[in-house]
Amino acid sequence: MPESNEMPVDASFEDRMGHAQEVMQSELGDQQFLAMVPGTGWKDVPFKRRDEIPCEIPYPELWVPGADHVVEGHNKSLQIGEINGRDALLVGRVHANEDPRAQDVQKAMLLIVEAIKNNLDGMIVTNAAGGLHGRINADRGLVRSLIDTAIADALGSALRGRKKERIDVGDVAVIDQIGTISLGGNTPLGAAGFVDWSSADAEQGLHGFGNFIFEMTRRAVESAQAGRAPRANYYYFPGPQFEGPWDKRILRALGADAVGMSSIQSILAATKAKVPVSGVTFITNPAFGAHSHESNLAIADANAPKMGRVIENLADRWPTREQIERLFLPQKEDIEA
Repeated sequence: MPESNEMPVDASFEDRMGHAQEVMQSELGDQQFLAMVPGTGWKDVPFKRRDEIPCEIPYPELWVPGADHVVEGHNKSLQIGEINGRDALLVGRVHANEDPRAQDVQKAMLLIVEAIKNNLDGMIVTNAAGGLHGRINADRGLVRSLIDTAIADALGSALRGRKKERIDVGDVAVIDQIGTISLGGNTPLGAAGFVDWSSADAEQGLHGFGNFIFEMTRRAVESAQAGRAPRANYYYFPGPQFEGPWDKRILRALGADAVGMSSIQSILAATKAKVPVSGVTFITNPAFGAHSHESNLAIADANAPKMGRVIENLADRWPTREQIERLFLPQKEDIEA
């Protein structure tokens, strides 16, 4: 570990990243882990710390931007342990919307992923999101509502690129495609930090690893959720205000199935670092009706055991990085040639 852990007042993002990489190299060595980013409500994860080694590194010690912000349900630290006997890292989340004026807060997850990327077999990114299914404009009468809903669904089907799959409140869904239209200045990528997002569709080969990770995730969710593993087109909404009814109608027509305020930074960071990544989302509320952060936590608490089983299943199924690269690197080299 570096001799001094106190961050200089004038530390640049590059200084922060170099420091975090040095700390994590000292802590992790050459050991490989499966990382999990626990989203809101994903607290019943079967993660066990190890008593024989230092097992938690607070983000201030890694000089992570936004480490001093406190948000209920978000643990600002990196924990070392295991899930079902699998070496694992529990990667606390920093939201880009916690303080948009704080320098480099949108790059927090990029810094963390870059610091641990060489030690990762893969990364599971979880979140809680609002559902976008259900009748539109129910207050305008049954006939008008059914017509409006049919129009939105027709548009959504065309732009989604596939049929809508039923997703209910309390469901875990597998993130299929991710909308970045509203990402803007919340991107974690810096100047010339180009990431090919042209195939940002898990079923078509997200991040160059075919659809293997996506299908494995679907099987893990099916096993935990009575044979159901719906796909969700996930739309990133910066927040921290919740989206309004007009926003939701627009997103529904665009083909989005769920909307949330996180995950895109972590998934982009993993994509840039060429780390195999999977996204799963828990649906906390219906599209239309009052909801709050507190009510979202309550519905997540009620479904915590199921969410924990999803992570257990993924930990059991996830291959090592060596196995993944042996499967896919020859294909990637052929394409590049």
